[in-house]
Amino acid sequence: MNPTFGSYYGLLLDSEKQNMFYIPAGFAHGFITLTDTAVFAYKCTDFYYPEDEGSIIWNDPTINIPWNTILKDINPILSEKDLTHPPFDPHKSYFSLDGVWEGAL
Repeated sequence: MNPTFGSYYGLLLDSEKQNMFYIPAGFAHGFITLTDTAVFAYKCTDFYYPEDEGSIIWNDPTINIPWNTILKDINPILSEKDLTHPPFDPHKSYFSLDGVWEGAL
């Protein structure tokens, strides 16, 4: 198993810098906006298929994203969908070694 599997990495995307971030196929990802408005665009490798969508709860204790440091005193506004995602399972095979989706989370 890859030693970074289940690890968190974060960065700040900035409208003035217009920086981007590449997320390879098979990597879980998410984002939070720190302003009232934001424009966020994905460039995908294929069309969106809802039946292939997977998810992990935003505050998963295994991945342990430091939300207190990121959000300070801000309470995040989450969709009903984002509140019901399952936790990360470090023993589950989410993708094959070549990045092919193996099943719903």
